[in-house]
Amino acid sequence: MQISTIGIVGAPYREGNTLVVPSGSCLPAYCVKCGNPSTELLNHTFKWKAFESNFLIPGSSLAAAFSRGGRVRIGVPYCQTHRSQRSRMSIVATVLLIGFFPMAYLLEVLGINKSMRTSVIVAMLLSGIAIVAFGSGPLRPIDIDRNRARFKGASEKFLSRLPSEPA
Repeated sequence: MQISTIGIVGAPYREGNTLVVPSGSCLPAYCVKCGNPSTELLNHTFKWKAFESNFLIPGSSLAAAFSRGGRVRIGVPYCQTHRSQRSRMSIVATVLLIGFFPMAYLLEVLGINKSMRTSVIVAMLLSGIAIVAFGSGPLRPIDIDRNRARFKGASEKFLSRLPSEPA
């Protein structure tokens, strides 16, 4: 798996509704969710693995030889509103994923029947997992290699500030 750090030189561009970040470039100082000016970056490490590599035998030398994928660390710009929203979602996910332990005990103490307790616990776990999986950030990697990283999920207002071809 290749590891690249995207940071100083180069220019990101768009391919339709896909954000392309060449190796050595950084994102412009606009929120990726709304396109408003941003002064702070949140560092994210994105991981991507090719779908076909899921069918190879894990741990085998074939899996290592034929799997495509990579990791990249990018400073992602958020406005204050979306940065706060992301923090709140992280807190909610943490409460749901950790809070099901005391909730199970509390429901038992209150005499709630077993099927209702199970339903509440499963709902808390699935909600927490969904928030972690889908609410962690607007950018979803669709391809990462040595030369570039490609993402879906950036807002149209953010993408409209980028050129449609590499600089």
